[in-house]
Amino acid sequence: MGRTLFCLLMLCMSAAPVAAQRSPQLAACRDHRQALRDELADIQRRQRNIGLSALIMLGGETVVAENLGYADLENRVPVTNETRFGVASITKAFTGLSLLKLHEAGRIDLDAPIQRYVPAFPVKPGGVITPRLLAAHLAGIRHWGPERNAALYARHFDDVNDVLALFKDDTLVAPPGTKASYSSYGYNLIAAAIQSAPA
Repeated sequence: MGRTLFCLLMLCMSAAPVAAQRSPQLAACRDHRQALRDELADIQRRQRNIGLSALIMLGGETVVAENLGYADLENRVPVTNETRFGVASITKAFTGLSLLKLHEAGRIDLDAPIQRYVPAFPVKPGGVITPRLLAAHLAGIRHWGPERNAALYARHFDDVNDVLALFKDDTLVAPPGTKASYSSYGYNLIAAAIQSAPA
């Protein structure tokens, strides 16, 4: 999210969310609709997105609904309110929240070796990989590689443990805890730990 967009959203939400104060908040947001649209267009341009859809609401009322770019670039089909996007890395937020809920319930120790929950994942030289390090992208697990292709996208995994074969034998990109390295596979490993957490 761009800094300007963040500041505009904070301006919209700055008053306490009391029903009596919602009207001034909505008025402030309405006054900044064009600035919000301009910022979304700037994000679309800077990120070189093919398509973007955004909805900003406050108190159940739509402030801005913006569709930019294409749902299908080759056929020049524009993004609409009906366009379906892949959820992709948004699922990392759900995985992280699930991990924290299990930790709060005493079912996962964030600082235990990952092998406590996923014994099939081999111990790596250079340090211990923990759920905490995985969640922070500090475990040294690589991200996608050349295997990310149409065949992989067409494949269905019934069990998250089946994904481990794609990366479990790979060398770490850095010793655990030493370097931030974004990794979807790291979150697959967290998901495997969540799946096997004791009841």
